[in-house]
Amino acid sequence: MEWVMGANPFNACSMTGEGINHVFPHSRFVGLIPGGIINGIGGNMQDEPVLDTVNGYDWRTAEYWAPHNGWYIWTVSEMEKGT
Repeated sequence: MEWVMGANPFNACSMTGEGINHVFPHSRFVGLIPGGIINGIGGNMQDEPVLDTVNGYDWRTAEYWAPHNGWYIWTVSEMEKGT
């Protein structure tokens, strides 16, 4: 959860509309999805971390991805239950 909210090497929040240093999501057809979580940090050929933070339309790191949203919702619900 902390990684998604910005405790990562880029100090960038992966959730649209929350935190600081937002990644501009790659979403051609839908636009911005409040609370949506992007794919996240990837790598390049030199095995360095990469994240599109300058609106470069890099779908590999800035595309919304349903599994990340599902895992986040599940984690929040488990935390709410106290398990």
